[in-house]
Amino acid sequence: MQGIVIEDCLDEGGGKNITSIDPGDWTEYSTGVMIKDQYLFTFRVAGAGEGGSIQILADVIEVGSLAIPGTGGEQNWDSIQTVVPLEVKLQPVRLIFSGEGSDLFNLNWIGVERYENTPVLPDHPA
Repeated sequence: MQGIVIEDCLDEGGGKNITSIDPGDWTEYSTGVMIKDQYLFTFRVAGAGEGGSIQILADVIEVGSLAIPGTGGEQNWDSIQTVVPLEVKLQPVRLIFSGEGSDLFNLNWIGVERYENTPVLPDHPA
């Protein structure tokens, strides 16, 4: 664990991304969830190596995890998603990074939205 670094981002929209993510590094964000439900987390990631994984904790309880694949370059961006349950309350969401080696991947942004999973009903003749 060396610590996360901020750098200029070459992804669409520019701005900054975090880099130098090593196993054991983590970031934490405050959230205010108004409806207990499933939420779609979208991560904008890039990495030249094999990638790693993100463990998602809400209020210190693991609610999800996902594998981060290599994308073929440190500024070759891709979006990956997972769905996690969140309770109604103000709660910290912590991302804990893991994998083999160092510089696992870069993270540009995280999107969180309520997951609208409407089941597809079979057609029935009337």
